[in-house]
Amino acid sequence: MPTLGTLGFTTTGLAIYGPTEGGFPPDKPYGDPNYNGLLDTCGGHTGPASEYHNHLLYQVAACNLNSRAVLGYAIDGFPIYGPTACLNVACTSTGTVSSGYVKIGDPARNVWSAYTYTASSNPLVLDACNGRTQPDGSYGYHAVMTFPYILGCLKGSPTVQSGAAAEPMPAMSSDRDQPLSPKTNFANSRISDEGLSVYCVISSLS
Repeated sequence: MPTLGTLGFTTTGLAIYGPTEGGFPPDKPYGDPNYNGLLDTCGGHTGPASEYHNHLLYQVAACNLNSRAVLGYAIDGFPIYGPTACLNVACTSTGTVSSGYVKIGDPARNVWSAYTYTASSNPLVLDACNGRTQPDGSYGYHAVMTFPYILGCLKGSPTVQSGAAAEPMPAMSSDRDQPLSPKTNFANSRISDEGLSVYCVISSLS
């Protein structure tokens, strides 16, 4: 099962968490934040350090994901699609995927004890990680509206960055009058033209 914390990012740059909240509320530790009514209308909320993250992904205009084929990427590098799945390589035939988890208890607390996974031969029922092998042979997760919502586990093994890629981000200047360097100006123009992307490397499949 996924650990607490960041398990991926949306294509709009927001962190993706698993279907488990931490020890809050105190009477419902490690429960399902959706079941416990802790999420906003885009399926997310802020954490203890005021960091916003999603536990669900809604494909609606207000959440900026309505027109995107790929909603995000997990930290193992695999894409996260919406609930509509291609049934052939050309994607001329599609279907709606569903979770293979069945509720057997109360998800208000210790949510992983409240569900069990049942495998299925139906190609539209997702695996235990909430993904499937796509018609072209690649793997991808699917965001659905039932547990585990986005990720049930990680199919691949994330690679820890090293070298310059692992260095902390430089401190941001608060001086608005400070002129930007040519490198910064160039970077800003590239981000404006292309959008901000997150790249992950798949090291292995589990």
